[in-house]
Amino acid sequence: MVQTARRMIWFFSFISRHSMAVDAGKWKGNGCFQMNAILTSIQAEEQLAGLVLTPAQRDGICAYLRLLQKWGQRINLTADPSPERVVSRHLPDALYLYRKMSGDLGLNSTTVYLDVGSGAGLPGLLVAVLLPGLQCTLVESIAKKCTFLRTVVHELGLSSVQVVNKRLEPGDLFQADIVSSRATWSPETWLQRAAGMLRSGGIAVVFTAGELQFAPDTFGFSLYSKSCYRLTDGTRRVQTYLRYSSAPSSL
Repeated sequence: MVQTARRMIWFFSFISRHSMAVDAGKWKGNGCFQMNAILTSIQAEEQLAGLVLTPAQRDGICAYLRLLQKWGQRINLTADPSPERVVSRHLPDALYLYRKMSGDLGLNSTTVYLDVGSGAGLPGLLVAVLLPGLQCTLVESIAKKCTFLRTVVHELGLSSVQVVNKRLEPGDLFQADIVSSRATWSPETWLQRAAGMLRSGGIAVVFTAGELQFAPDTFGFSLYSKSCYRLTDGTRRVQTYLRYSSAPSSL
């Protein structure tokens, strides 16, 4: 009798906590509802990143995953839009970036964050989900992907997120506090472009599989810090945070 009561309490508590995450959809996979497994995977990744997310943050991630899978069946957003794949391959990038941005970088509601070549919103949109209120601009050149990004922004109520349908060219200027771009250009090309997007003292994030093979001061940057981590399959990832301080040393 006691066990039955405990099970009922757990069940209704689970439904209450997670009903926001998926309102009327089902995860693809044998037609079964896989929310519990996805939440377990999210919690495993946050623990590896040294984080404890709130229920609201996990709900936001789950809502994003639902929309990504739905839209990914119609347009090419990412190679594999399944929730399991996105959580294991892409969520760690967002979690480590979120940890840095919410930690010693001391970012707040006035901080301007720019993610270039956002694609499916990885990692920029997920960072915005984790940091509601962050002034975030997602720049993407493909119109269909921008439509997806705007849909997520609308449905998740991310009022401080702006989506810009544009292909950045050399000389395009922004005034951001932190900029990121993943798998868009080589690290050297990215830093050359990032310099024109940052305020003095701003941070450029470089995503690589190993250490940088060049001196960042060539482009006017200095090393601030870096995060090294591995995905669940053993793949190594490095996020290098570089502070923009001056004109390139080669000039």
